[in-house]
Amino acid sequence: MIGISTDRSLKSLEDYLEKNKLPWPCYVDLKLEELGRERMDVRYGITGIPQMILIGRDGKVISIEARGETLEEELAQLFPDENN
Repeated sequence: MIGISTDRSLKSLEDYLEKNKLPWPCYVDLKLEELGRERMDVRYGITGIPQMILIGRDGKVISIEARGETLEEELAQLFPDENN
């Protein structure tokens, strides 16, 4: 799992991460726009937060609606030995 921040202020993100120790890495792409490149939220169609995107080991998107029971089912299929 990773986080992709849509914050427009690096300070806001740093403050949030200081108060909320996340167990996954969080990436921010403020520089991409400055470089004329597409931001990650635009590229991946993130329109609200949090947005769950389940990505397989091959790097392909498995689901963009993996929440709750759907997420559990997807993970059980991906990691069948973990459920025994």
